[in-house]
Amino acid sequence: MTTQDSITGRTHIRNDIIAILIAGAIAETVFEIIAWLVTPALFGFALQPAFLIDALSTIYLGLPLGYPTAFGLHVLAGIVLFPLGYRLMISILPIKPAWITGTIWGVILWFLAQGILAPLAGRLFMMDWSAFTWASLIGHVIYGLALGVAYKSVLSRL
Repeated sequence: MTTQDSITGRTHIRNDIIAILIAGAIAETVFEIIAWLVTPALFGFALQPAFLIDALSTIYLGLPLGYPTAFGLHVLAGIVLFPLGYRLMISILPIKPAWITGTIWGVILWFLAQGILAPLAGRLFMMDWSAFTWASLIGHVIYGLALGVAYKSVLSRL
């Protein structure tokens, strides 16, 4: 490997990390708008995943986090953890359009939240397919779409 190859490789990794974080911040902002403004208008309630995080921490760690800390953890996950998962997924899947990979990632996150984590927190599987289930699907899919499109757009500009 030449010095130039090493520099190019580091630049590529740096640009990828920057794109992941910027896309994560954009997607998380979009999710919060959906959660706090759109779902109350459509369904009559806000999406508040912090309650799920707090319940899981209380049950499995014996540590009640409180709403502000749990909210902060969800925002952090939306900016860093979920985008890293998305980046891993697109490196594995042969599918390329960002809107498709983003939609897939949103559905995966929705199923993780409602199908796996909610029951672990003592709630019904998929929240018993209530209006909350569908509001959550909308929020997660739009998050995934925003993430996929923003990641591709930011990366292409770096």
